[in-house]
Amino acid sequence: MTSKTVKSIQSRFLSMERCKMSDASCERFEKHCHSHYEYIFFVQADCDYVVEDKTYRVKTGDSILIPPGKYHFLKPGDMKTYDRAVFSFSEDLFPYEGFLEDVVAMGNYFPSESYPESTGKAQEFLSLCRDMNEQRSAIYADAALTEIFLLLLSAPKIETDLPDESLCSRAIRYIADNLSDIQSTDDIAKGLFSSRSALQHAFRKNLDIPVMQYVRIKRLFAVRQYVTRGDTLSSAAEKAGYDDYTTFYRAHKAYFGYPPTKDKSTKKEVNIYE
Repeated sequence: MTSKTVKSIQSRFLSMERCKMSDASCERFEKHCHSHYEYIFFVQADCDYVVEDKTYRVKTGDSILIPPGKYHFLKPGDMKTYDRAVFSFSEDLFPYEGFLEDVVAMGNYFPSESYPESTGKAQEFLSLCRDMNEQRSAIYADAALTEIFLLLLSAPKIETDLPDESLCSRAIRYIADNLSDIQSTDDIAKGLFSSRSALQHAFRKNLDIPVMQYVRIKRLFAVRQYVTRGDTLSSAAEKAGYDDYTTFYRAHKAYFGYPPTKDKSTKKEVNIYE
């Protein structure tokens, strides 16, 4: 497989990278969460994209919005050419009360046929920014993403996240509601009146991750959210379900590669991209 970075842009609160792959079917894509927002525009694609318990069939012109702490990954299948632009940004890019919350409330998936105006704006941006210098590209990227989101908000909302009562979906909701109290997979299975083996199988099939690994990831990102809202690290760790600060400290360092006291997102530094 060959991969080529077509364009890379960095502004104060946003980074954008457009990358094109010639044989994506040979690539194993990372399954992960992160502390920033991502808006992914699919310039050329025909594949499945998983966000938590939802799997979307994405095509050329579609887009996906991923809030912080959401587990996600791409399933390339037999897709050959894969061309996408990823806008990674912090909430500080939009200092307008309620604006980003309203966009996130629309859902994760925006098919091109339902949102042609925002799709057209994304295509226009990628076409025009290729020959711009670094400074103008950064200014244009901020403005273009703002306009894309305004166009999404002005369009009739299309329900793409239909209610899902699968075991995996119910488990994810249960974990979100009981995060601080969960001690084992058995706790979740009992709460859902399910067997441990059925729950483990559902997670492996849908998310390709062990149940308690998912819980541990969610706890780490819950701490970040609590700290952003004003809690101390120790108080946030307790709220998220850690028995003591030492356990949280070790878990944070093991997952992120650095101690929580140096966490760029909890310190609210400008550049939060990892």
